[in-house]
Amino acid sequence: MQSLRRAAVRSAFSASRAVSVKTASTPFAPSIVRAATVPRIVPVQAVRWYSQEPTSQDPLSQDVTEEAHEAEESITEQTQERQPKKQVDKSKSIFVRNLVFEVNEQHLKEAFETYGEIADTFIARDPRGMSRGYGFVTFKDGSAVNTACAAVNGSFWHGRRVTCVPRREEEQTRPTREAKPPSQPTRQLFVGNIPYETTDAELNNLFAGLSNVTDIRIAVDRTTGWPRGFAHVDFTDIPSAEAAKEKLNNTDLGGRQLRVDFATGYGKGERPNSNRSNDRTDRTDRRRRE
Repeated sequence: MQSLRRAAVRSAFSASRAVSVKTASTPFAPSIVRAATVPRIVPVQAVRWYSQEPTSQDPLSQDVTEEAHEAEESITEQTQERQPKKQVDKSKSIFVRNLVFEVNEQHLKEAFETYGEIADTFIARDPRGMSRGYGFVTFKDGSAVNTACAAVNGSFWHGRRVTCVPRREEEQTRPTREAKPPSQPTRQLFVGNIPYETTDAELNNLFAGLSNVTDIRIAVDRTTGWPRGFAHVDFTDIPSAEAAKEKLNNTDLGGRQLRVDFATGYGKGERPNSNRSNDRTDRTDRRRRE
């Protein structure tokens, strides 16, 4: 009888162990691990664009307006390719710069419709379709322009200080390129329309083939550290500057055609006044060549 009881106990104990092992190997555990390793995709939240920090920046500053003109020129060909082509009223538009590259037209619309009804949004893109970090927003009512610029200019979004200024008719702010008289040759060149996302390696390659270069100053945004779209190049003599201008003219960099001209106000043996002013207001990347 005792042997039968021992056999029954051993049988029950073995069955209990079998159930315990089977329960521990539940198939849900691997599913939970896989779910935990799947990366989360967080969409851009346009409604959280701007901080409420007050800004003391002047939205109509000369430097920012010049950058808006550079952007205006760079998107001319892109707007011509849009189908159907949209005619926008520039007096009702704003220029927005220093955007994160994930932002698209819909994000701009959602962010700015707080200030008025949106007629059109545009993000400048390179030949690969990647954002250049700036764009334009057009309102249906022109009164929304100043309201939006006052609220947005200088505010932060994802760690970047956003520039927002009115977009002005180009013909009202400066003469056409054809009407501009040619600059007298100097020992310094102004190189404009440089893409904002240009890397140091691309800039080095651009200027590496120039002869008799003494100094290169690339204007950099003080807040973000990104290039502002233009540079000045000094040479030992005027013939070297003329040769470099001839070489850089019609050069394409990142899908944009460079704008090259002799720097004005550059006297004999003197540094241009414009550069001294820039040195006080902007942090520049100086690359000296022996």
